[in-house]
Amino acid sequence: WPLKLGAVILATLLYAGLAASQDSNTYPGPVPVTAVNQPPNTVITNQLKDVEQIRYIAPADVGRLEAEDFRATVDLEDVEPDGSPTTVRVNVSGVDPRVTILEWRPRSIQVSLDQKVAKEVPVVVDLAQPPEGLVVGDVTVTPDTVLVTGPSAQVNKVVSARVSASIDASAVDVDRDVQPDAVDAAGEVVTGVDLDPGLVNITIPVYENLETRTLPVNPVVTGTPGAGFRIAGVSVEPLVVTVEGDLEQLQALVAADTAPVPVSGATRDVTAEVAYALPAGVSAIGGQTAKVTV
Repeated sequence: WPLKLGAVILATLLYAGLAASQDSNTYPGPVPVTAVNQPPNTVITNQLKDVEQIRYIAPADVGRLEAEDFRATVDLEDVEPDGSPTTVRVNVSGVDPRVTILEWRPRSIQVSLDQKVAKEVPVVVDLAQPPEGLVVGDVTVTPDTVLVTGPSAQVNKVVSARVSASIDASAVDVDRDVQPDAVDAAGEVVTGVDLDPGLVNITIPVYENLETRTLPVNPVVTGTPGAGFRIAGVSVEPLVVTVEGDLEQLQALVAADTAPVPVSGATRDVTAEVAYALPAGVSAIGGQTAKVTV
């Protein structure tokens, strides 16, 4: 026992001498806390609290330490991803192995971990009342659905992606990319989720003197069939289509062309469902495509 007691006293004196020969400091923070061993397909839903104060000792030649000289982490391996707050121990170490960490604050923080999920929702357009004397045509949104990803608690609230649009008094057609917002059933914006794509295109024709007119459908065929073959005939369904637009634009139209149907090198009948190739500001009412058989 005398030898053991003497060894303890000697060790204490040696440690005191070592501590005295080093620079004892307090770093006031903040030092960001990062997560390690986070389970796959999970997301942290709260802001991790920073480490506010660190006491350490280091050799004199190390100098004054900064935030990047410390590593503060929380281990999420055993945290249940159910969205509820969980108290997790904070671990602090020095980047330089010669630095000894004595104390830090806080010793633990709360972490909310949730499952990362995804679902598709429709894009809806919130269109402001157009100025007096103007009429808007069919609103087209491309794409008409977006993918919502994020914590399950937030994603489950989302029912649609809303974009807002307004009509200018100059009667200029709307054709622009807009960033949608994820909204819940009450129309409130849901935060903490991501939308893919982040931009959607809105197209809205605007008319000052809106008129309708029924036109014959003109199937457009391009290309030459294969050697030894010729085009025997072209049919289209429907034969006529009703279009709408400004009166001046409609007066110049004698037929509604279809998008080209290529038959280059064809050796058998070609059937295609194609859109109408109408001038800007003129749109088809009802069906937007025609069936062309060559």
